[in-house]
Amino acid sequence: EIYPNSTPAFLYYTIQAENRDELLKFASKNHIILGDWFPAALGPKGIDPEKFGYKRGDCPIAEKVGLKSINFPTNIKTSAVDAKKVAELINSFINKKGGS
Repeated sequence: EIYPNSTPAFLYYTIQAENRDELLKFASKNHIILGDWFPAALGPKGIDPEKFGYKRGDCPIAEKVGLKSINFPTNIKTSAVDAKKVAELINSFINKKGGS
C-alpha cells in the first residue's frame, strides 16, 4: 500500500540497455557517471556467489537483466537540469546506435 502523504525517494532509477557497456563508456566520456551496481543476480559486485550456494543459471532472468541494467545518478543534489542532461545524453546514444 502507498500512503497518500508519502513521497518517493528515487534512490535508484534503473533502465535496461542492450549496449550497456558502450553506454557506460559513452556517458563517462561525456562526464556523466552512470551506475552498473547490479550486474549479477547476487551481489555486491566482487563477491564469489558460489560461496553462498549460488550457481550460474539459478536465476536466469535476474542474470540477464543484471547485464543490461544501468542506474541513473540520483541523489538529493540531482536537479531537473541534471536529469535532463542525462536523458539527452542517453537519447543521443540511442539515436547513434539506431535502437535501444
